Amino acid sequence: MTIDPSFPSSHIDLSTFTSAARAAEEAGAGGDAILVVTGTQVKVLGTGATPSGRSVAWVAPDDDTTRMFADALARSYGNGIASAVTRELGLDRAGPLSAATVNRALDMAQTSRHALDGVDFALRLSCLATTGSDAFNDACIQVGVDPASLTHAQRHAIDDAMRERFEQAAEQGQSPVSPDTARAWLRELVQS
Repeated sequence: MTIDPSFPSSHIDLSTFTSAARAAEEAGAGGDAILVVTGTQVKVLGTGATPSGRSVAWVAPDDDTTRMFADALARSYGNGIASAVTRELGLDRAGPLSAATVNRALDMAQTSRHALDGVDFALRLSCLATTGSDAFNDACIQVGVDPASLTHAQRHAIDDAMRERFEQAAEQGQSPVSPDTARAWLRELVQS
């Protein structure tokens, strides 16, 4: 698998690791195949067993493929999720990166993202201006605005702006958003 040479190997995209892990599984190497970044390529090295049944793996010199994978994970899922996955799977220690580890890490990261999205979704619902939520009414009172004075269009604009802020927070790995932060956003938006 060739990687675009315009990108330094330390900025390899997470999809490159995913594709290499999938290719290893499809080739019958299974989850024990070792992934190694060499220059601008991710290579899948074979695994197998001796006649006596002892597991063996063919590993080439590794220029910190595991660190590159952890960096790609952080760029895709944010530092919080990547740190938790890295710690849980021991990716903070040097060693070969297996296709199985890549797949486990991706599954853990995606599960974490879904869980955090659910927390943010519930908080967003509790802050809706269009429904006249308690959080919205409290924000209005705190900044001296009568909630009844805001039109339906203004309330929709506030909800749209809140959705954008939640999405930006998730993209920057700052999810879940704290209730205090969401209330501060509401106060700011009600005033504008």
